[in-house]
Amino acid sequence: MKNRFQIFPHGMMFGPMPFKPVMIFKTQDQAEVMPVVIDPLHAGLLVKEQEEIINTDHAYKATLQIFERLDVAIKSVYFNEIHGQDLFCLVSVTQGEKLIQLKFKAKEVMSLAIKAGTVFYANEEVLEKSKLINLEWAMQQAPQHEQGDKTLMPGPDWMH
Repeated sequence: MKNRFQIFPHGMMFGPMPFKPVMIFKTQDQAEVMPVVIDPLHAGLLVKEQEEIINTDHAYKATLQIFERLDVAIKSVYFNEIHGQDLFCLVSVTQGEKLIQLKFKAKEVMSLAIKAGTVFYANEEVLEKSKLINLEWAMQQAPQHEQGDKTLMPGPDWMH
């Protein structure tokens, strides 16, 4: 097994359309950065919750209460595979003493896992591939503007 790095949600990045919302993760020493695409609807919910001064209500409140009553907890999300441009993760869930591991596309579980306070991990290969895929996608999708002999691309807006 490749080295596992614990990574921490750092913020969200949005750019002009057609850019996808991305959650930025960093290693604890901030030496490695990993962008993870999030479903636009879920990204909007996370941003809206960050804007609230008192966060008493959120999209996953009922789900997390049900999990608590059933003694279910999302223990970790391990980003371990990339196929094409899709990032996959192994989600470890416990129910009492029982451990269940489920494979998902990362964008399917990101906002729930973040709201549940989950621990995130990635291996070195995924860290490197995700950066390359996001760079390639951005270069293909970004509207480019010519100015003399320089090509300019719009920069992202950071949301924290």
